[in-house]
Amino acid sequence: MLDGRGKHQTHNFTDNGVLEVIRQFIAALPARQSHYSRERNNQRKFLDANTTKRSLFRQLLLLNPELLEANDNNTAATYHLFCRTFNFEFNVAIGFPRSDLCDTCELLKYQIAAATRERNEPMQQQLQQQRMQHWTESEVFYNELRAANNIDYENGDIIVCADYEKNFPFQFPV
Repeated sequence: MLDGRGKHQTHNFTDNGVLEVIRQFIAALPARQSHYSRERNNQRKFLDANTTKRSLFRQLLLLNPELLEANDNNTAATYHLFCRTFNFEFNVAIGFPRSDLCDTCELLKYQIAAATRERNEPMQQQLQQQRMQHWTESEVFYNELRAANNIDYENGDIIVCADYEKNFPFQFPV
């Protein structure tokens, strides 16, 4: 009788067919590039912020029900396998990139948190006042931008364009 010890297939073996289906599914997801941070994240893609890995895995199983069952020569797709493939083989993130945040808002937020931890109430109030002023100024800018976009161009003497990549407004005389 032959000794069969050590001759079995590894227990954590994943069939390449299952992995390929998962890879094709992730590659076909409707991802977009970051608008503001292309210089730093030119290869990074972003999915809708309402998406979760769990919901993506459910979609994968709905589209490929054969992945639910394991048989002799392959394993079933697991959530762990899906997450590992998603995290380590693709440069895809869920939600908006953190670099799309306003640097001033972020700085003031952390300074206010530090002043709160140190119980420095005058500094905390001053920083909160700066943040409110910054928000007011940004609201004025966005209101002016909205108003400029609502100009009747037939009767107006300027055309307003906005470079949303860097948020620089331009005005061209007609």
